[in-house]
Amino acid sequence: MSYLLLLLCLAALSTALWRAKTDKNRHSLWVLIATVAYSLVFTMGFLRYKGVLPPVTDPRFSQSSSYLSSQSITAVGVALAALHAFVAWAIWKRIPLRRFAAIVVGVYLLVGLSLPIIKQIVPVYTLNVYSGLMAPIYTLFGLCCATMAVIGWALGLTYSEFCVLGNNWLQMGIVTASALWVLWRAWAALREHSCPINVANTAAGIVLGVCYCGLFASMAHHYPMSLDAAFTACVADLQALATAWHTNYYVINIVIYIIAFLAALCANVFTAKLLRHPKTREWALALMLLHLACFVTVWLCWRSV
Repeated sequence: MSYLLLLLCLAALSTALWRAKTDKNRHSLWVLIATVAYSLVFTMGFLRYKGVLPPVTDPRFSQSSSYLSSQSITAVGVALAALHAFVAWAIWKRIPLRRFAAIVVGVYLLVGLSLPIIKQIVPVYTLNVYSGLMAPIYTLFGLCCATMAVIGWALGLTYSEFCVLGNNWLQMGIVTASALWVLWRAWAALREHSCPINVANTAAGIVLGVCYCGLFASMAHHYPMSLDAAFTACVADLQALATAWHTNYYVINIVIYIIAFLAALCANVFTAKLLRHPKTREWALALMLLHLACFVTVWLCWRSV
């Protein structure tokens, strides 16, 4: 199974190289960069699984030599085989990168919400509740934890280390970069034609960029510690937030790291797209103002805890 996965990964990488050489445009270059990063992570996991790279131990799990049981390895292998094949097919068919990302995220969320019980897939992560209306939330949370553990293991990181780097810094960095992209689009429109709507869009883009840069700086100031200590502090903050909002730890994770992250990212990407065309720049301004209103509301709720 492992060698089959390696061949499928190489097939996806070869397809990306072929497309970059054939198309010779910016989109194919981004596809190649994303495929190289994806292939590098998988190759590191393959070498670690084969014993070429040193194993990763994590005291948070009882299986100190590995995150995965035999059932987990089988499930991960099947999922990776399907993903490798889909990546190669999507590159071959020249599916746009944003549409590809939307399909992968959508399928992932659908699978996570529809799994009857996460223990059948990843026995390491055992949740106490698997019945009732909240079962899909617990299942999705467990699947996200399993995914982060596998990726972290491939990169040589413990679960807590990858959670901090991936959830806090990477996600916050991506959203902040997308907000700055919106500002750049608004500024480009203003340089193209100085009119009231472009001035208003640029002003709103500046405020949006400052808000997200400030949030990123605030998070850096709040967690100036080691990754393990930051993980412990972050868990405590999320538990306090869940208590204040009369929910539980699993739901607050889904709301912040999936719903809020995807909503902010999609809003910024869509706003940047609207700013490209003069006829849709009024809608871009409305979307930015709505985004800012939601940002301020969430920030005030967070500060009230």
